[in-house]
Amino acid sequence: MVKKSMHYLKKKYLLNLFCISLVLGSTLRFYKLYLLHIIIVVFLFLIKFKRPIFQRNLTSIFLFTTIGWYSITIFWAEAKIDVFRYLLYILICSAIPILLNYFINSMHIYKKVFKFLGLLFFFEIIVCLFEITIGLHLPTSPYSHTRLYQTSFEENYSPLIANSIKYVPTGFHHNPNNLALTIACIIPFFLVNKNYIKRFLFTIIGLTIIICAGSRGVFLAFIFGYLFNSIVYKPKFI
Repeated sequence: MVKKSMHYLKKKYLLNLFCISLVLGSTLRFYKLYLLHIIIVVFLFLIKFKRPIFQRNLTSIFLFTTIGWYSITIFWAEAKIDVFRYLLYILICSAIPILLNYFINSMHIYKKVFKFLGLLFFFEIIVCLFEITIGLHLPTSPYSHTRLYQTSFEENYSPLIANSIKYVPTGFHHNPNNLALTIACIIPFFLVNKNYIKRFLFTIIGLTIIICAGSRGVFLAFIFGYLFNSIVYKPKFI
C-alpha cells in the first residue's frame, strides 16, 4: 500500500513538472536546453512496455509517415542540419501528447492535470495583462527592460517604436507569435465554460492578448476557425 502511494505521488509530481515545463516553455532553459527536454527523457525511461504506447489508427500512421518523410529528405536537402533540427522538433512535439496519454491512465488524473494546466495558463494571462498595461515583462522576455536596453534596439528604432514594443506581450514565451498561438488554442476552452461571465471575460481577454501580440495570422485563423466550427458543428456556446 505504501509502495503504491509513493508511486502515485511520484507520478503526480512528475506530471505537474511536465505541465510546468510545457507552459513555461522558454522561461525554464539553459541556452538551448529546456526543462521540457529533460522531463521527456525522464518519462521515456519510466515507460514500461506492458501496454502499447501507440494505437493502431490514422493518427499513428500520419505521425510515422511524417517522421519517415522528413528523415528521407536528408538525402537531397541542402541544409542538412535543418533537417535534423526540424525532425527533432517533430519528435519532441509528438512525444508530448503520446507520453501524457500513456501516463494519464485514469479520468481522476486527467482532471487533475487539466485543472493544473488551467491554473498555469491563468498565471500566464495575468503576466500578459501586466505586459500590456504597464509594460512589465519577465526577465526572460526579449522585451524586458533589462534585455531591451542591453541591445542596440534604440539605435535601430525610433523612441516611439521602442516605447510601443515595451507593451507587446510575450507571457512565458520568447516570441509574441508563439504566445498568440497558445492563447488561440486555449480560447475554445473558455467558449465552452458554463459560466457566461467567465466565458465572455476570458474570451475578450484572450483576443485582446492576440491583437496586442500583433499576430494577424493567428487572429484571422482563429476567426475563420470559429466561423467554420459554428457553421459545421454548431456548438452549444453559439
